[in-house]
Amino acid sequence: DILFKDVIYALRDTAFVTSDYPIILSFENHCCKTQQYKLAKYCDEILGDLLLKEQLPDYPCEPGAPLPPPSALKRKILIKNKRLKPEVEKQELELFIQGQFVIDDEEKEDASAPVPNVPIEEKKGPEVVAAAAEDAPPPIQYTGSTTNVHPWLSSMVNYAQPIKFQGFDVAEKKNIHHNMSSFAETTGLGYLKSQAIEFVNYNKRQMSRIYPKGTRADSSNYMPQVFWNAGCQMVSLNFQTADLPMQLNQGKFEYNGNCGYLLKPDFMRRADRSFDPFAESPVDGVIAAQCAVQVIAGQFLSDKKVGTYVEVDMYGLPTDTIRREFRTRMVPSNGL
Repeated sequence: DILFKDVIYALRDTAFVTSDYPIILSFENHCCKTQQYKLAKYCDEILGDLLLKEQLPDYPCEPGAPLPPPSALKRKILIKNKRLKPEVEKQELELFIQGQFVIDDEEKEDASAPVPNVPIEEKKGPEVVAAAAEDAPPPIQYTGSTTNVHPWLSSMVNYAQPIKFQGFDVAEKKNIHHNMSSFAETTGLGYLKSQAIEFVNYNKRQMSRIYPKGTRADSSNYMPQVFWNAGCQMVSLNFQTADLPMQLNQGKFEYNGNCGYLLKPDFMRRADRSFDPFAESPVDGVIAAQCAVQVIAGQFLSDKKVGTYVEVDMYGLPTDTIRREFRTRMVPSNGL
């Protein structure tokens, strides 16, 4: 087993060795409040000033206020965890500081757990809807984990507040830049196919996270390029699998000094520009460039006497992607 405390110690010692740009800790939190107190305590004591516990004065967590740039968050670690409603957090945090906060529920609250059967009182009389089938299931009462957050841990969350996604139109109307949502790869791909431009505009304002679908028990990966094309900031992959998607991820983030951040083109950041990641036509205002690749050699591919060749593929927007495969001629019996 790997202890949470050991992970935080390792993070403290290695977080900013390569780059000073911020790190976001995404908590998969199904702990009871007593354990969440320990999470907050370890983060506070071990990370110290590295942990961003409060919002920056120039970038308040208010509707319409933009997120701070990475340059304003250098050498800072942010926590992504569900947060209490402001009025609830304020009240419970005051009680906690005064030593009067009482934890009355020690059992963890798992949003993915099956909902227990709740007895439904049968109504009789004319107000009963006749069309209701006798075998209709009782209404599901969702009990998310938001109300089960310890106030100390909740107060450490600022610019990465996860919420349930309710639609691009709802997000645009709320205009809360520090709210972010996570999408399984299949869900994210569905939104891309149906509302690509809206997805791009959403990512201009706030962050989104894509993660592998749960059926990838073999730790395989999806192709991340299509989500980068839409401006998704956190395209999560199974790093333990060195497949093509991971190779693309490694190659992409070697740019910009291997700091982990890349600036998106201005048409993917500006509110007055529209961009369709699936459009075949060239991007408006962008002058297309040509790229020539000369294959010099493929070396140390195998120590066996096998026929070898080099393939060249290009990944990017649809207009950039090579439709046909390019492959050098095969060299027989030469893997070195």
